[in-house]
Amino acid sequence: GCIFVAYLYFLQTCGCVEFGKSSCFTAEWCFNVLHHLNLHDKVDKIQNCILSTIAEGKYRTADLGGKAKTTEFTNAIIDHL
Repeated sequence: GCIFVAYLYFLQTCGCVEFGKSSCFTAEWCFNVLHHLNLHDKVDKIQNCILSTIAEGKYRTADLGGKAKTTEFTNAIIDHL
């Protein structure tokens, strides 16, 4: 899980990605790498944390119908981990 979170944090802090189409690609790429490393349980946990954060509704970014900043959304995912 730490690999994905660190990578995602790096991308969002350098302004390379916002959650939406480009981040879906980035997340999918990270999940594929973790699957390749046989870390399937980590992928499941991260995906569940992302879905839990979205379902909670407190930290949704604009593309998800909310007003949270990307950093707030990412931190909420990290909190779920």
